[in-house]
Amino acid sequence: MGKGYIKTIIVILLTFCFVFAEGSRSTVTIMKDTRFGTEAHMADSGINGPTVIIIGGIHGDETAGVLAAEALSRLIPLKGKIVVVPRANKPACENGVRTEYYMEDLNRCFPGDKGGSLSSYAAAMLVEAISGYNPAVVIDLHESKEKYGEEPAALGQALVISETGDSAKIVLDILERLNEKVGAGNEFTFASGAPEGSMNREISKLLSVPAVTVETWSGQSLEDRVEQQIWAVSAILRYFEMSN
Repeated sequence: MGKGYIKTIIVILLTFCFVFAEGSRSTVTIMKDTRFGTEAHMADSGINGPTVIIIGGIHGDETAGVLAAEALSRLIPLKGKIVVVPRANKPACENGVRTEYYMEDLNRCFPGDKGGSLSSYAAAMLVEAISGYNPAVVIDLHESKEKYGEEPAALGQALVISETGDSAKIVLDILERLNEKVGAGNEFTFASGAPEGSMNREISKLLSVPAVTVETWSGQSLEDRVEQQIWAVSAILRYFEMSN
């Protein structure tokens, strides 16, 4: 976490201080009393509105999503609530690995099973926690080593939409303005068909809500990736009239 990242966060917070309202913040530990215990930060505007869930750190080596989620947890919306889990797979985040050696890929184990494998248990606990907030949309922050279309499974610079809910409508509404900020060369596209067992696909089906996965390309600087993750989330918040 160098000076560039710190500068980015300061600029972002100064920008949003005029956009976000006064309200309250609280932090709880979800998946408590397990090895996966991690913090969920709620920012409550105190005004009736939707709840947006932001998840980072499903894969522990995708640092931009973790740092972007941390920054977003400091902000309060104009209405409704934001719930941010920066380190959903806390053991993997602590060790900077995609997943722990003793686990399966967490993002292929949703919606999970408390009686199943360790990864399936963790997924079920996370789904239980998210379900309790009754979200209007779930945003999952990720990174890819290749840009979308360069390799069969590459998703860098893509917004992945769920098959359930209005995620396509949301993404099409925000994409042009998002790409104006990103600039030429690293524009986002959109994609569908999240894999079986992913949070995007399974939690959207289970809760009947839209899900959007933000995938930045790791070939960019960390500072740029964090910025782009935050821009994408803030554009979705504007869609729900939770920011200006």
